[in-house]
Amino acid sequence: MRSLKKLVIKDLKAGDILVLTHIEITSEDQISGFSQHCALWVDDPRPIVHSVDETPTYACNGILQQHARYLNNKKIVVIRSLLPNLGQQVAAYAINWAVKSDPHLDSYKSQFKQEILEKK
Repeated sequence: MRSLKKLVIKDLKAGDILVLTHIEITSEDQISGFSQHCALWVDDPRPIVHSVDETPTYACNGILQQHARYLNNKKIVVIRSLLPNLGQQVAAYAINWAVKSDPHLDSYKSQFKQEILEKK
């Protein structure tokens, strides 16, 4: 377990699990109490893969693939696989699962805008 503040983006490896937290984590015991979201690093031009829940403000759901800037100003713990090949396989599957990425996000959100408004 390593904090991203002490880690440079270029040091991340395919298959690293990124746990976004509310506070700076100092021990493994804190992860379950303060984690708010997880993402996967996939060593791709858009290296972050994560799920998104449908909400009235975000207006989309599914698995997104985004740029590294998604991590800006976030508190993150990195969990790394001890098996590099496993991490690479997981990353390859995650890229295939990602149905939307940054350039398409606005059109994806607008596609569901009416449905979201009806739910309000």
